[in-house]
Amino acid sequence: MGRLHFVRAAVAATLAVALLAWLPAARTCGGDANPAQAMQRETGKKPGQPEDPPPGWEKGKKEGWENQFPPGWSNWDKPKRQEWQRGLARAKAAIRKREEARLAAALRALEMAARKGAPISTSEEMVKAGLEHGLGPFDFEPLGKFVVEKVRQGLRGEKLSKAVHEEVRRRQEQHHRRREQAKEKKSHGKPPDVEAPSP
Repeated sequence: MGRLHFVRAAVAATLAVALLAWLPAARTCGGDANPAQAMQRETGKKPGQPEDPPPGWEKGKKEGWENQFPPGWSNWDKPKRQEWQRGLARAKAAIRKREEARLAAALRALEMAARKGAPISTSEEMVKAGLEHGLGPFDFEPLGKFVVEKVRQGLRGEKLSKAVHEEVRRRQEQHHRRREQAKEKKSHGKPPDVEAPSP
């Protein structure tokens, strides 16, 4: 009899613990079987919406935010929808291709500089600075050669780092000047000069 009483008490305790654990979840979920719906009701966020909303999220109507398609999509005909989807795919592929070309050139420059004797930390710093300052694929090889030359001249440590950053800034300014000249010539109806990147 004592053993049966012990088993009944253990079962009752287990059920009580399970019930206590279930009650807060049931309150949170509001009885929903779908946890995404429960989270939406609890936080006010829709499934898939980022944790940190974009700037200005609190103000105004969020046109197009909840949908994967732009506003007015339901009124578009099939050709217009297909054109939009093709345009988006093309733009994404173009950006991906451009960034992959930059990254490949940057990694080649890093490896080349390191293999020719530049400290790996300096080669890494060179590439990071070039990427952060928006240098293009054609900039990285000459930048790597610049670093190797400075190492051969005996530059090390802080002096080498300073020389690298100055060269990156020089190249960035060069790009900026070329862009401004191209804009100016375009506004005057002249074809822009094609200038190769400086070595």
